[in-house]
Amino acid sequence: MYHHHRDSLRITRHWFWLVGDVAVRQGVGKVDGGEGFLAMLLNLIWLFFFGWELALAHVILGIIFFVTIIGIPFGRKHFQLVPVSLLPFSYTLTPIEK
Repeated sequence: MYHHHRDSLRITRHWFWLVGDVAVRQGVGKVDGGEGFLAMLLNLIWLFFFGWELALAHVILGIIFFVTIIGIPFGRKHFQLVPVSLLPFSYTLTPIEK
């Protein structure tokens, strides 16, 4: 089942800390895609109302951060968050194994 409140906090932590979690698309490697109808419907609603604006903001901020050398890690993080901001119900954040 979905735990979006906890995932939203993990996405926030994912942006603030430059290392630690990686966004993994749910259902990769499964025959049916693994997302389900409800996730697809919520992704379409999110994409139409909020997702494209948030993804565009991440792209613009990523480009702005790439102007300075100090901002490059933050720019990379913005570009990593573009697919998560477009289709948040298809991604989950998992810790990076060391």
